[in-house]
Amino acid sequence: MEKVTAAKAKQNFGELLDKAQRGPVEITKHGRRVGVLIAAEDYPALDVELEPWMVERIKKGLAQARRGEGSPDQDVYARLRQQLLDWQSEATKKRMDS
Repeated sequence: MEKVTAAKAKQNFGELLDKAQRGPVEITKHGRRVGVLIAAEDYPALDVELEPWMVERIKKGLAQARRGEGSPDQDVYARLRQQLLDWQSEATKKRMDS
């Protein structure tokens, strides 16, 4: 993921919007992440409400990570992202069928 400082993002906002069309852009301030800019077409995949069971699984996973247990981050992210995409697809289908 490309990174830019908040100051550069402010100075070159048009360029930043173009970069976001190619992939997420992390915006940092004083060395820490303060935001991520994504293309509008990518937003619907993120616009989901977490179900209570998801929240519980996330909490358990974070606790495991703090204890040094569990799977590598990349594996967890890939599985979670696929579960969210599947859930969103199901939710969209239900809305369309109604």
